[in-house]
Amino acid sequence: QGGGEEYSPEVLNAMLLTYVKGRVQEHTGRAVGKCVIAVPSYFSEIQRRSLLASADIAGLEVTLLLTEGLALAFKYGIERMNLLSLPAPRNVLFLDVGATKTTVTIARFVGKNSSPPSTSPSASPSNAMVEILSSASDANFGGSSFTAGLVSLLVKRVDKTKKLDERAMKRLQGEANKAKEILSANKEVVVTVEDLVGDFDLRVTITRQELEEECRDTLVALPILIDKAIRAAGLNLQQLHGIEVVGGAWRPPMVLKEIERILSVVPGRRMNPDESIATGAALVAFYRGKQQAKIQLLDILHKDV
Repeated sequence: QGGGEEYSPEVLNAMLLTYVKGRVQEHTGRAVGKCVIAVPSYFSEIQRRSLLASADIAGLEVTLLLTEGLALAFKYGIERMNLLSLPAPRNVLFLDVGATKTTVTIARFVGKNSSPPSTSPSASPSNAMVEILSSASDANFGGSSFTAGLVSLLVKRVDKTKKLDERAMKRLQGEANKAKEILSANKEVVVTVEDLVGDFDLRVTITRQELEEECRDTLVALPILIDKAIRAAGLNLQQLHGIEVVGGAWRPPMVLKEIERILSVVPGRRMNPDESIATGAALVAFYRGKQQAKIQLLDILHKDV
């Protein structure tokens, strides 16, 4: 709601989809009428129907609604594993640490000429296959968790006699986002906010160590998610043939160190952290239109029956 007008979530999402549709048409010079959309694995039926309604308002026919994990896995299988000629099944863990959420997905890849495992009874032996074995998400852990930690550190440095209003907090939020990115590469950052409250200027130095101590408790989400996904897949660490991290929020050194500690291996970082899901969805759309490329996609039900 704003400016005296109210918009439903469906209309707001439709505005975004209309904008994206327009940009694609400008770039390609072709009309866009169909699309594939990737959604978080934990999206409910109501949320998925809401998104489909938004697409309809935007004049888009959604030919497939797939999970973000499946989009990631498909892109990886096509570009990194030569999926169509893969000689033997392989299991890969994908860790997507995003701005506001983190998802662990474990996928199995089966080549066209390799035998599908007995645990995949629906697989066709003549098709290559991407199968999602498990997925675990935390919708409250991501890059925003570290931004919140920085905001907390900045607030503690403000003179106790100064009352921070909504405007001041928003300015601190913006500066915290910038500082977080700098601390991913540097060991300290100087944060300056002029006229934060009245004529009070904030100028403080925040170290990476301070941020890590402030956010240490938030990292407990990572081992919980990884363990949950591995257990749900019926695997152990030794049965994983690859581990890949994506998403913009794995960059803080403390996050990467924690991932390495949990998995006892340096994860791969060969996929574009920001664009892989969108690219994966586009690749799915492309291959669905190629009859000669028989690739079976198998996802899982994320709710108990």
